[in-house]
Amino acid sequence: MSLFGQQVEQWRTFYSTLASVCATLVGLIFVAMSLNTDVVRRTEDAELMGIARNTFGHFLIVMMTALVFLVPGVSPAGVALALLTLGTTWMFGTLRRLQSLRRSASSPAEGSPSHLGRLRSFGMSFGGGLGLTAVGVALALGATSALYWLMPVLAILLAAATATAWALLARLRGMPR
Repeated sequence: MSLFGQQVEQWRTFYSTLASVCATLVGLIFVAMSLNTDVVRRTEDAELMGIARNTFGHFLIVMMTALVFLVPGVSPAGVALALLTLGTTWMFGTLRRLQSLRRSASSPAEGSPSHLGRLRSFGMSFGGGLGLTAVGVALALGATSALYWLMPVLAILLAAATATAWALLARLRGMPR
């Protein structure tokens, strides 16, 4: 077994647990949204669907990253390609969501707590995508030590997922964000 294969194998339990946790949380969010269809369908709460999509997306990007490492006999080139694809797709999607939010009439006033929270969430989201891309590039260049850089990247993406999940829950229950 190659050094890369040994390193990936050492983290297999971690990635398996991470994928399971994210899949569970996606399921719970789906249930929460299903139980609140009356709120979701209101036109004045269109922003809620954006928050829900963001929440799903954050957990799914972490889950997809974890699943890459669970593929048997995964190669450095395969992981690099997967991380480059996931990271760049996520960054461009984040920029598209930010543009869409900026164009929407329901955007909070600049400087408001809600506005700053959104910017922080988008920053964390974009940073996570950038981190996935950077690790993919490093692996493509042969730096297998880049696998350890995934920990802070995944932590950032999970923090963003948690923040958007909280915003979603708060909005569903009419709590202050």
